[in-house]
Amino acid sequence: MKSLRQAADSSNLYKRPRADLPEIDLHDVRHKHSKVNVDAKIDWKTLYETVARAAEILEIDVQDLDPDNRQAPNRSKGGAIQWVYWDTGTAHLLPR
Repeated sequence: MKSLRQAADSSNLYKRPRADLPEIDLHDVRHKHSKVNVDAKIDWKTLYETVARAAEILEIDVQDLDPDNRQAPNRSKGGAIQWVYWDTGTAHLLPR
């Protein structure tokens, strides 16, 4: 009986010529994604960099942001006040 690895190696799945692959226009892809709302970019980047819950990040007031130290206080799920820290990606998107 063949293992999955042996079946994949013996199939033509990985032996397709490159001419069969569709051509992608990278300029169109970048241009399409550059129209994304800046607020949405900030939200997603902050969620990714802080690894905090979405509800916690969305409850942060703009006045509470500390852009110099790249941190903001937030109320965690248990009610305690903790600090969330972000990296360069969020810092570049936030207004100074």
